[in-house]
Amino acid sequence: MRSKISPTTLPKDAVPKTLKKLRELKGWSQGDLCRATGNEIGRKYISRLELGYISDPRLSTLMKFARAFGMSCGELCDFVIRNGKK
Repeated sequence: MRSKISPTTLPKDAVPKTLKKLRELKGWSQGDLCRATGNEIGRKYISRLELGYISDPRLSTLMKFARAFGMSCGELCDFVIRNGKK
């Protein structure tokens, strides 16, 4: 059974930290990630997200990130859950 993302179960910075971790695992700069999304997500947005100014991106944005990382949105959410509990 899949875990559900809930504000009470994950730290506020779980999504931003996980996205940054995935980006770094790929060896990508923020600009590289921007290009991997087809420039649909700007480098400035990625920077603001990683710095914690944005902590709850929209589902449509998460779907774009997931595609850029070569995974489904469900896989990305599972990765956030696994890494956000630390």
